[in-house]
Amino acid sequence: MAYDTEMFKYVADEYIKENGVIPVLHCLGVMPLMEGNTIVGVVTESKSGRLAIRAKRVIDCTGDADIAYRAGVECVMAEEKTGDLEPGYLMGGTLVYGLTDVDTAAVEEEADSDPSQRHPVMHRKMYHGIEKARAAGEIMPPYTNKSFIYNRVTKNELPALNHCVYPVDGTDVLSLTKAEIESRKSIMDIIPILRKYEKGMENAKLRNFAMSIGVRETRRIIGEYRMEFKDVFDEKTFPDAIGVYPVCMDGPEGVLPAFTEAYFQVPYRITVPVKIENLLVAGRCCSSKRRAVTITRQVDFAMVTGCQRQ
Repeated sequence: MAYDTEMFKYVADEYIKENGVIPVLHCLGVMPLMEGNTIVGVVTESKSGRLAIRAKRVIDCTGDADIAYRAGVECVMAEEKTGDLEPGYLMGGTLVYGLTDVDTAAVEEEADSDPSQRHPVMHRKMYHGIEKARAAGEIMPPYTNKSFIYNRVTKNELPALNHCVYPVDGTDVLSLTKAEIESRKSIMDIIPILRKYEKGMENAKLRNFAMSIGVRETRRIIGEYRMEFKDVFDEKTFPDAIGVYPVCMDGPEGVLPAFTEAYFQVPYRITVPVKIENLLVAGRCCSSKRRAVTITRQVDFAMVTGCQRQ
């Protein structure tokens, strides 16, 4: 089931209101407030200026461990080999985009014409048109995959396409800037190719770019426990479990859909950094060995790490 990102924004607003949370949008948490090795709040920057917010507990959900790292939590990033990625090389980022004026019925018919285009993890993984374009000698934009994925369909639109994987360091603002600009260029260059070679896309136009490039991997904290690749396939259980997650993966270690009832438990301790007190993390910056990032980077896994008991 694909996510309806726009409806999610509204639903999140409603949850925040129902639970008495005071939202502060258009605001960045830029540095921790520390008393010794205890975090007691966060300094923010916004249109209203600089503000210090004291807190009973700080939870870093930045995905990149920004607050945890600046508070002195030990973090790792691309520290060892995983799959075909050598140490120091991060998983690429992707700028998702949407197309409009698409004959979606023709696109779906084309997807159904080849079972390999109905990928169990990647939803609709289309390659016929791009294969024809390459055979015809078309110059393909850099960092463009040999197939493209679309995972939602609305009337005359494909709102979420994914096929441009660009090298990016999500902790470096210049790297993020370059990745977004170059990804937009690659997408604009490939749309005419899709119009020419993909069934149903003859009149396709750009609908939108995602609000930012999607980052798959950056910092992870060193926590009280580090999730291991083996934990997943051993279907490991933990006394401090905060939830469960299916045995599946998508990344350099391979692709495995959640097609069985196999699952493992997610321990609370992967959200608890060592040395720094009064701080938790949630999301892909949780504590794991690098090989396990294939699993722990997933959106749904991040949701489970947010189900923390206090």
